Amino acid sequence: MSHQPASTVPSAPTAQAPQSLGLDARRIAMLKATGVNWRWPAPTQGPDASSQEIPPAPTREPTTASQVAQHAQTTEALAAPSDTAPPRPPVSRAAPTPAPLTKQPPMALDGLHWLDLQQAASACQACGLAAGRVGHSWGQGNERAKWLFITPRLNPSDDGETTVQGDELALLQSLWQAMGLRETDVFVTSLTKCRAGLGLHASAEDTAQCLAYLQHQVRWLQPDMIVALGLPVAHALLGASDAPLAQWRGRIHEWQGTPTLVTYPLDVLLRRPVDKAKWWADLCLGLDHLTANETP
Repeated sequence: MSHQPASTVPSAPTAQAPQSLGLDARRIAMLKATGVNWRWPAPTQGPDASSQEIPPAPTREPTTASQVAQHAQTTEALAAPSDTAPPRPPVSRAAPTPAPLTKQPPMALDGLHWLDLQQAASACQACGLAAGRVGHSWGQGNERAKWLFITPRLNPSDDGETTVQGDELALLQSLWQAMGLRETDVFVTSLTKCRAGLGLHASAEDTAQCLAYLQHQVRWLQPDMIVALGLPVAHALLGASDAPLAQWRGRIHEWQGTPTLVTYPLDVLLRRPVDKAKWWADLCLGLDHLTANETP
């Protein structure tokens, strides 16, 4: 392949095509709205465009009065409304901001029966979740259960009044069967009883307001073991901490005078089935604790 010596002759400056017709912003916007192309087409260059000679610019005829009048008529015609003009896009309006919910203090729960507690929770307006809730759940299971499982929250995509559904429920049922438990031996509930809408999350204040219902559930159930499914539940029951989940696992805690163990939440187990072995080890720890403390 032969190499040509670099030329020392400076190349001719490349002519820049005009980018507009020199119209003001108002006329440009009007032309764009009517679909008129107001820019010059982009210049095309062939493979040997640099070697072509640039033709001289054409001589511009002086603008006559009749041409000015014709241009004014064209501009007025484009600006006038037309039946064939494209429809304007709808104006997007921000959704109205709902009025802030007036929080009500929690009801006096002492002395209420199990069903009365459930009704009080369904009508509660004590926290911010009540304004955007799409349902509620008191829990599911036997009101005299010996194992209490607590989830961090109600799944917003579920419906009805059950705490867990679908794959999460099937996972729990397989666990209970492996533990030798019947469904009458367990009760499942959530930290918060409101099923928040998509994108809404319980604040620490919301959880604290709803904790009174959970405390009364424990007093009524008097379970032998509480299972905290995930860090949010551990923090709400046992105190906030920067410790990872691994440091909460592997030992028996106590809440409301009841043995409590911390393990993985259900959604994590569905995403990472490899953690099921650790989950099973945590539940075996609870079984061993209850066996060791059985009254003869």
